[in-house]
Amino acid sequence: MVIAANAKTTKKRSWDAVSSPPGIGSVLDVVMNGPMDDVSADSVGMTDGHFRQIKQLSRTIDSCNDKLQACSCSTTIDNPFLNGATGAGYTFAELTFDDLPDPRLRRCLQELPMTFSLPAGTVDLLRASAGYLLMHSSEFVSGMQRLDPGWVPREVVIDPKLVDEVCK
Repeated sequence: MVIAANAKTTKKRSWDAVSSPPGIGSVLDVVMNGPMDDVSADSVGMTDGHFRQIKQLSRTIDSCNDKLQACSCSTTIDNPFLNGATGAGYTFAELTFDDLPDPRLRRCLQELPMTFSLPAGTVDLLRASAGYLLMHSSEFVSGMQRLDPGWVPREVVIDPKLVDEVCK
């Protein structure tokens, strides 16, 4: 199971609402953070594609093994790919703020600064939001239920007071 936490940021820009051009700081912010968001999106897409290819390869190998077992010939194939290397299940789940149902919370988290130091309340809100996203990710839930059919996602409630405190 691979879980990608996509914490891309989006900032409100009101450049089109004013007649003067943006300052150098605003332009540098876009120049520095824009490529990072593109790289993040590309990385998530490539990882998802990689796991889809592995799933397809596993299905192909399983199909070949089934045909070899059904064959009445006495020939054995000494190939490690065809001898018990299948049955692997893969789950790829992407967690993204875009999936939060509360537009205020979603916007608040997407607009957080990219920094190594955040206030404790903000960290608590990020953790609660990550837990919510994980428990509501259909890919994660189905992957967990393949591992343990009795597994049930836990309920995660994001404290509205914490949202009010952080998302002023």
